[in-house]
Amino acid sequence: MYKPVNYVETGSKIHEIRLEKDLSANAVSKECNVTVGTVYRWESGDMLPSFDSLVNLARYFEVPVEEIVQYS
Repeated sequence: MYKPVNYVETGSKIHEIRLEKDLSANAVSKECNVTVGTVYRWESGDMLPSFDSLVNLARYFEVPVEEIVQYS
């Protein structure tokens, strides 16, 4: 059954993992090759990371993609 991605919960998860790993938004932005503003937009739930950025986040955070993406 299809479940839509929850932007806000996914953003909160990105923020939570980033803080748990003691990483700055700037460090994450450099790793994903995006602006710091983009990282904040992900974390606020305004937008989702692209597929490539999501894979980069998972690798950088050392977690599976499934841990980052949250569904409604």
